[in-house]
Amino acid sequence: MLKFNFRIRMNGKVKAKCDRHPNYDPSTKGKDFINDRCGTCKEIADLYDSKTVLEKALKNFERRVVPWQTIRKSIRENPEIK
Repeated sequence: MLKFNFRIRMNGKVKAKCDRHPNYDPSTKGKDFINDRCGTCKEIADLYDSKTVLEKALKNFERRVVPWQTIRKSIRENPEIK
């Protein structure tokens, strides 16, 4: 039997902008529109891809764990235990 507690809390913001291509947005344009093979734009696109992969993995994990989750009740709330 595998038993563990899983709590994750992530909070972070990244503001990244290429000096040469300030209008590049990986969420709308993707990797196909990286200008002039710019290294900074590539890094921004990789960062965005990593973020989306992590979000998908967390959603997939939460979806798979739901059948095995149990909600504990405190002793005071449970009338069966005296």
